[in-house]
Amino acid sequence: MTEIWQLFGGLFIALIFASTVGYILKRRSGMDTPNSVIDNLNARINAWWVMIELIGLLWRDCALFDYFIYGIA
Repeated sequence: MTEIWQLFGGLFIALIFASTVGYILKRRSGMDTPNSVIDNLNARINAWWVMIELIGLLWRDCALFDYFIYGIA
């Protein structure tokens, strides 16, 4: 059980760091200026936030987690 919490904690810290870097890069390039590379980076970071949140919510209900991840009914 503690390994899961360590995993989620590490992912949470990594995503906070990545989000901060993405924000700083966007701010340096200009908030209103479109930059496809930085926008793509921030979109991917946001997608990781959503994926980790969904996996965390599914993990809380183990039967639902097994169904979505492993296809076990």
